[in-house]
Amino acid sequence: CSVRDFVTVDEAIQAIRDQASELETIYYVYVVNASEELLGVVSMKDLLLSTPETAVTTLMETHMLGMLAPDTDKEQAANLMAEYNLIALPVVDSNNKLLGIVTHDDVIDIIQAEATEDIQKLVGAGADETIHDNVTYSLQKRHIWLQVNLLTISLASGVVWLFRDQIASYTFLAVFMPIIAATGGNTGAQALAVVIRSLALEDIHKTDKKRLYLKELYKGTINGVGVGFIGACLAFLMERDLKVSCVVFVAMTLTMGISGFSGAFIPLFLKKIGLDPAQSSSIFLTTIADITGYFIFLSLGSWLLL
Repeated sequence: CSVRDFVTVDEAIQAIRDQASELETIYYVYVVNASEELLGVVSMKDLLLSTPETAVTTLMETHMLGMLAPDTDKEQAANLMAEYNLIALPVVDSNNKLLGIVTHDDVIDIIQAEATEDIQKLVGAGADETIHDNVTYSLQKRHIWLQVNLLTISLASGVVWLFRDQIASYTFLAVFMPIIAATGGNTGAQALAVVIRSLALEDIHKTDKKRLYLKELYKGTINGVGVGFIGACLAFLMERDLKVSCVVFVAMTLTMGISGFSGAFIPLFLKKIGLDPAQSSSIFLTTIADITGYFIFLSLGSWLLL
């Protein structure tokens, strides 16, 4: 609701009653001048607790947080409302003229839409794609990322091709290759999910990046020690060879550490160069995890076992 700057509390409350059927919310009352320029805001609580003859201008707060422009991104509007813990934000033009408000129920819809968009983009589907879209539209949204995925995964296959003779000489290497790559991929995906969410909430600042990379590297490595030990025990039960167990343990630990680092680095790097982190991070992460896992495991295996 908006009222003129020359009215009293009693007149403001009467204006709210007159507009009640048209208002989305009455928690905040915006004060404007004769040119509809926004001067300040008054809470409904302050109006009700003040005397009827009090001028609205004496109650209003002129320092307003979270003012929006008409072209403000909807996700940014949601973040501002959450940051300042408000239930409505004013929308003003370049002349500070009040155009409308964005309310908390609008933001709930925005957050839900943005969350589902990010989930779909993470796997290469269209952000606005639904089950009701026609086949042609869905193919246009998905096909390019499947082509990119084919290109990137071919790099991982190239690493396997380089070690084809070693794999042929000791087939056990082929048995553990998918395990090494999968554990690395899952480690990176965990870090990626946390970073993508933090980016959406604007929780990551420039000074946080180096610490974030090292932290995820540390988390991945520590998890790698625990998971790698179990993998090494499994390898020993299968082959009865301590060298095999050592190869599995070291490869898994290093791969998970590097994958954790990559899960943090990739989305931030993509954002820095102007790409959407949610749209392509998972494809590049999978490639790095596979290449790293295959190369480390097959290199160690070739060195220690053959």
